[in-house]
Amino acid sequence: MSTSTVSGQSQTNQGTCMKLRLLIRKNISVLLAHPLGTAIAILAPILLFLYTQFDQIFHSKSATQVHAIRHPAIDIHVPNVTSIFYSPMNAVLGRVVGDVATNLGTKNVQAFLDASELEAALVKQNGFVGIEFDDYFNTITEVPSKVKAAIRFPWHLRTMIGRKWPKRMYRPLVERMSKSLYDLEGFLIIQSKLSDALIKNRNRSAHVPQVHMQPFPDKMQKNFGYLLDPYSTLVMTFAFLFMGPSLIVGHQIVSEKQRHLREIMRLMGLTVGLNWLSWFIVACLFISIPLMVFLILMNWCLCPGSNFMVLLIIFVVYLLTLVCFIFVITAFVTSTVLTMSSICVLHCVSFMPYLMLGSQPRQAQAIFICLFMNSAMPLIFVQILGYEIRGLGVQWHNLFTTSHPDDIMSIGYILLIMLGTNILRIILCLYVDQLNPGEYGVAKKWYFPFKRKFWCPWERPGRAFVDEERFINQVKQRDTDAFEEIFHHRPVIMEAQHLCKSYGDIEAVRDFSLKFYEDEITVLLGHNGAGKTTTFMMLAGITLPTSGRVLVNGNNMATATQKARQSLSFCPQYNILFDELSAYWHIVFYSRLKGFERSEAEAEAERYLEIMDLMDKSTIKVAYLSTGMRRKLSVCCALCANTKVVLCDEPTACLDPSARREVWNLLRMEKTGRCIVMNTHFMEAAEVLGDRIAIMCDGELYGYGTAEFIVNNLGPGYRLVCVILADCDDREVTKFLRYHISAAQLESVTDTELTYRLPVESVHKFTNLFRAMEGKLAKLKISSFGVSAPTLSETFMKIGNAKIGTARTMESMKLTNAWVSQPSESQELRASRRRLNDWHGMMIKKVLFTWNHPFLFSFIILLPLFGLLMLALFDIIYSTDIPHVVDPYKLSVYPDPLVVHEWLVTGIQDGSEIFYDKSKMIADEYEKIAMEAGATVHSLTQISVGNYLLNHLNLNKEGFKETYVAATTYRDGSVTAWFNRRLEHGAPLSLGLIYNAIARVLGRMDIFITNKPRPDSKSNVYKPDRGLSSRRRTTFMLMYLSFVLSTFILLPVYEKATQMKEQQFINGIGVWTYWLSHLIWDFLLFILIIISTLLSFYRLPGQVLYMLAILLFFFGLSALTFTYLFTYFFNEAGSGMSYMLIINCCIVFLAVFTNSHQHKESFVYLHYVLMVLPLYVMYSATLKVFRRGRAENCELIEVGYVCNINHNCCEDKKVVIYPYIIVLIATAVLFFMLLLLASKIRPLRYAIKFGDGP
Repeated sequence: MSTSTVSGQSQTNQGTCMKLRLLIRKNISVLLAHPLGTAIAILAPILLFLYTQFDQIFHSKSATQVHAIRHPAIDIHVPNVTSIFYSPMNAVLGRVVGDVATNLGTKNVQAFLDASELEAALVKQNGFVGIEFDDYFNTITEVPSKVKAAIRFPWHLRTMIGRKWPKRMYRPLVERMSKSLYDLEGFLIIQSKLSDALIKNRNRSAHVPQVHMQPFPDKMQKNFGYLLDPYSTLVMTFAFLFMGPSLIVGHQIVSEKQRHLREIMRLMGLTVGLNWLSWFIVACLFISIPLMVFLILMNWCLCPGSNFMVLLIIFVVYLLTLVCFIFVITAFVTSTVLTMSSICVLHCVSFMPYLMLGSQPRQAQAIFICLFMNSAMPLIFVQILGYEIRGLGVQWHNLFTTSHPDDIMSIGYILLIMLGTNILRIILCLYVDQLNPGEYGVAKKWYFPFKRKFWCPWERPGRAFVDEERFINQVKQRDTDAFEEIFHHRPVIMEAQHLCKSYGDIEAVRDFSLKFYEDEITVLLGHNGAGKTTTFMMLAGITLPTSGRVLVNGNNMATATQKARQSLSFCPQYNILFDELSAYWHIVFYSRLKGFERSEAEAEAERYLEIMDLMDKSTIKVAYLSTGMRRKLSVCCALCANTKVVLCDEPTACLDPSARREVWNLLRMEKTGRCIVMNTHFMEAAEVLGDRIAIMCDGELYGYGTAEFIVNNLGPGYRLVCVILADCDDREVTKFLRYHISAAQLESVTDTELTYRLPVESVHKFTNLFRAMEGKLAKLKISSFGVSAPTLSETFMKIGNAKIGTARTMESMKLTNAWVSQPSESQELRASRRRLNDWHGMMIKKVLFTWNHPFLFSFIILLPLFGLLMLALFDIIYSTDIPHVVDPYKLSVYPDPLVVHEWLVTGIQDGSEIFYDKSKMIADEYEKIAMEAGATVHSLTQISVGNYLLNHLNLNKEGFKETYVAATTYRDGSVTAWFNRRLEHGAPLSLGLIYNAIARVLGRMDIFITNKPRPDSKSNVYKPDRGLSSRRRTTFMLMYLSFVLSTFILLPVYEKATQMKEQQFINGIGVWTYWLSHLIWDFLLFILIIISTLLSFYRLPGQVLYMLAILLFFFGLSALTFTYLFTYFFNEAGSGMSYMLIINCCIVFLAVFTNSHQHKESFVYLHYVLMVLPLYVMYSATLKVFRRGRAENCELIEVGYVCNINHNCCEDKKVVIYPYIIVLIATAVLFFMLLLLASKIRPLRYAIKFGDGP
């Protein structure tokens, strides 16, 4: 028994930590092998952030000190009240409403029977305001002592397009409005006049004091308002900043799966979890580089008051979420192109919930938003902005508290939800990865987590013995002539027991049982379709058998996969290598993965490279090696580190004779101490290398033994060739031969030769036969004869023909003869006909490429319609959001409500004490009403209301611990109602409290007036998509077009990478024909995209859609030619698409920021320079078109005073787009000329570089 080389150098079991280190180094090396792409992915987020935050970073804005502001009393806004509707119809109520109309100068007053008729009339006639009393008031004869009335304004505000009456109690800290919505809409004047009319109709002699409105003073504080614009930009752009790194990482993960590299590493003993963990660490390290720079810049310029460690925790959670998001996508797909598409689209989709539901959603909506990565982060940014505006910043103590009283989700709870979703993403990733492992992986059933073996993977005691008995009892009796008996006592390293594999009704392998021994090379032979590759896949554990099992060193490949694979390596039929890394790196990596130390692995690499004559190519990337060199490297990777079991599938494929001999010598040299199983079509290799040969046919093992045994027992016999004379009779020769050897068979007859087959078992008769033939050569008309021993090749052909039969062979010959053309005169096609054929072929190529990628092109065409479906979904969500009734008198919703009042009445006026007494009574009643509502009342004597509020208002406590809800000042003949501007309903609350006190004193009645918004008359004006600003709508459309354009680079880059483009040029395809065919077909697809895009904007005015269609038409021509120019920079379709998408997104960001600062002189020149880019031109033009659509929407509301309040509503009515069309046409021609020029220059440069010397 020969000595094993493995025994001299024991193979250690590499620890998990060491394997993880190797995988991390491998992943980092793969990323660094693409320096340009890595640099773009790292620098793009940083540069885009610097660009979008240019003013804040480079102008170093900071908070300014704002002194205390005392606001004067305000005059309640009196709008043009065109109509007043009320219900129920009653004479008393008619007088009350009539008084209100008289005071407001309203002519149109209508009464209705009940509240339902009132609401219907308001909606149908678009009445200005409705006043709804209780329906039982239709029978009253005087004003009752308790009156409840609801003021009915439209649900959406007339003065602020797209906004509704707020449900929240506190105004956002970021809101800059100085006036109350109740004042702008006209609610306060209606409330005031209605209260005054009710009191006077209750008591005709009542003298109602004049009520003034005055806002609370503002305390001295730091103004952080400069942060509003930077945060607004950050919220809208953050979702897209890290799309580039995500694309690069996702592309590398899926590329590894697509090229089967991951499964090859799993054959070396790596687990699925270890591979995912390595990519998780590398992805976190890779993305953390731009993220840390982003964090430092943000902490410096946007979060000056926040704790850096808290911000670090926030971005670490985001980093983990982003990586888990990438992993889930890569687990579902196995194509790099589909990965790029999915990452890009889902990045945008994950931002949609925040965009639609806003920054202050309800609790269920808030939880839903936090499930999406790019929607949860804007919620966090809103919270950070709230703390920064208050001058606190995010700290550890306020991590689980909200920055605004009305907010639901704090930063801490959002982070917890994100971490929870990460756990779900990881579980989903690992689960889907088991279901979709790739072509070389073993897919599990969907219910595998519910099986016992998943939770208890170890084998139960005694199970192996029972299975062994079952396999022994199932051994079938074989033909002993085809299977050689084994006499040596070499150990069995690997054993296949009754392997069967079926694909539906087709049996690929049937009852394959074989033992593989140490120190032997077993060669598996068989025709195409015999089942060799399937058998190899089952032996390697890549494919699970339908029945049977494989044992490696006694370990069952199905149940103890990791133990079985520890001593196994596989050299697949196709070279599966890391194109970005060197040959030396490969051998070192696989050697260390199998247990070698670094010094041993390096020595192993040098040894194999020296043997294979690859030492001078050791540092060259595998992508630049020839096919033969890659093949030799694959064999070395399988043999390195003294692997016990080596499976080689066609190890000498694509090798020249010299290299083939090198591989043969290497295998013979390395077989000691190993069990090598190889599959080949070269009979010479089987004869030279095979210690044992196994022949398969039709999925069955047909014969097994040494080459000599196979030839002698299964061969066709010795070949006797007789050279005959002209008058030789073959029947006489045959008769003579059969006289001596009865089993002799005539094989072929020609004019000069007769060929016979003589059985091997009759070899002892050959001496007498040849002597007899020599004596009768003249009689038999034979000039000479010769005999040759049977070969393995002849034996192989005999077995194949015997199993398959000759029917298919004869049929194949007939088909071949039918294609053989007879010599005939050929005529060259005319130039026009040849050009027509060229165009026909090019268009068929484009059609087939589109047909072979149905999901991709269907997706990009239907994506706008999917967006329309999302809007319809949000329409349904918005329709369930009914108008909310606001009761300003309800103080219990405020934490610890506080009310302040002061008494400044000097005494008797005009000799009467009546007013003095009434004012005192009103003040006492006011205090009583406030206390009944749950408020604490402070009566001031030594200090004014303004000074008291300046001293006691605490912005950090307001809304959280206490709230100053209202205050009053009583003067001679008037009352001042102070209201808190930070309360959404502060103005009607303060006004209602004072009028209720006046009503109790002067009219002995209670008045409760609520805000009950009615449904909108023109609801189509307020659809959710109309709430999107023109800038946002333009940005999303251009991001979609960026994704669309990146897909059109796939085929040109693929043809360039595979040399198909040069092959077409060599075959006579012209440059014009090549690029025009691409442009025409892609533009036809782009027209479908235009139609889909316009359908998604069907709610816009027709003139806007017309201009948008023209712009998209010419944009398609310019953008497609611009995209084709970048095909010269990429050598792989998937990476080309990802880089093109990054470039397009960067252009869109440039357009967003430059157009928003176009009025600044420093950006004017940049604007004209960037006009050469089609995406920039399209953004600028589309933004103006959408703004015109918004102006036309303003006119639909038909409220005359809207534009007097909101001056930006009706701007940009006139839009001129022809300059942009001219630019698009000019750039399309320019880019196409550059494209043709580049196609001419590259062959010229090649000829100059490699041309013949002088």
